[in-house]
Amino acid sequence: MLYTGLCVCLLISQPQIAASQTFTNLYGTPTGEYFTKAIPGTQGIYVLGLENGMVATVSYTDLSGAWQWTHRMAINTIWLDGIIDQNSGNLLTVGCTLPLNSSNRSLIGEFTTNGYLCAKSLEEPGLELLSRITNNFDGTFSAVGLHTTVSTQIDVVVFNLSPNCTVNFKQWFFSPANDLFYNDILRLGSFFADFLVAGQESGNAVIYRFGGGGGAFVGGVHGPSQFDYVDLEYAAGDVLAVANSTVGGQPRIMRFDNSLSPIWEISVNGVSSLLRIVYAPNGDIFAVGTANVNGLTRAVILKIDDSNGTPQLAWPGVARYFENGETGYTGGNISLTSNGDLAFADGRDGNPGSFGSTDAFLALTDGDLNSNCTMETMVSITLENTLFNSPAGIELLFYDVPQEQSEDGPMI
Repeated sequence: MLYTGLCVCLLISQPQIAASQTFTNLYGTPTGEYFTKAIPGTQGIYVLGLENGMVATVSYTDLSGAWQWTHRMAINTIWLDGIIDQNSGNLLTVGCTLPLNSSNRSLIGEFTTNGYLCAKSLEEPGLELLSRITNNFDGTFSAVGLHTTVSTQIDVVVFNLSPNCTVNFKQWFFSPANDLFYNDILRLGSFFADFLVAGQESGNAVIYRFGGGGGAFVGGVHGPSQFDYVDLEYAAGDVLAVANSTVGGQPRIMRFDNSLSPIWEISVNGVSSLLRIVYAPNGDIFAVGTANVNGLTRAVILKIDDSNGTPQLAWPGVARYFENGETGYTGGNISLTSNGDLAFADGRDGNPGSFGSTDAFLALTDGDLNSNCTMETMVSITLENTLFNSPAGIELLFYDVPQEQSEDGPMI
């Protein structure tokens, strides 16, 4: 894989170590690929990607953006999320095989700073996937996902995982309805503390809370109507959530206390959807969404300050994004380093220094997104006041462990 600085037209085929720990780089090969998520570690950045829309990749750069290696799966797959193991510094990943049909399989993996360690596919009858992963503070991890029954009913499942691609047990949410609250999972507090799952149920946004250990239902939030929670974040004892309208309304950001009572709620005008919310060590809140800017749909980033109790845009009236004359954009995701720097990843068509049909983009900047490629677009926020309800209880039962199969792929 080759890379170049985004706003420099000279192509660079050998790693160039930058003096600064910030960069905006384009990466690529003659085939099309893009990045889906950057996950900073202590010594470098793991980056999930997709080649030709069908093959999952994991790449690794140092903290100056110099590419170190890429691992490509040998079968059609996608990594949907990943998390750093704080004990080893390794990356644990979850996803599924492609295409998404009744024959596909869930996928788990682990990567060290030197590359591939293990990957396994997990097989149950019907469509399945693992969408998000969180740590459990006891050295294990929980991953949420879905599987479908013979009647095509959608059920939400939670896997308990250990390093080295070990499946400890699987739990299943029992409900007679189609369950769609597999968009995120978030562990609260310390060892065996409660955890949250989020999405929608019966057309309404829902967050369920379950007790640590056995997973007994504790409570949650039901509403707003015709919305879908897509991401959760722990925020100094509180919970941040983003929700998208299922009927074309403006997306929303909420802050709840640790009992899921609302603190504030805003709608975001000027973006069509919100994808991710992150909380910085200094209390700043970042959200990434999609917006149409100059006729192109792209990812944009908002910075929110609620230090005075009422949320406001820290960049007054605008969201920020990266541009270098591209003709198209794919995805867009943000993560924060431990010191509050922002890592952003997406895919780009038509860059003047392109390597292939679609190239992968990775940026590491300060908390104000400062770079020579940063642009702004107008956005605004509106205070909302949804009347949230408590959802009906739902059971989380232990379930069968699926069949496992080792998977691999080449290092490049």
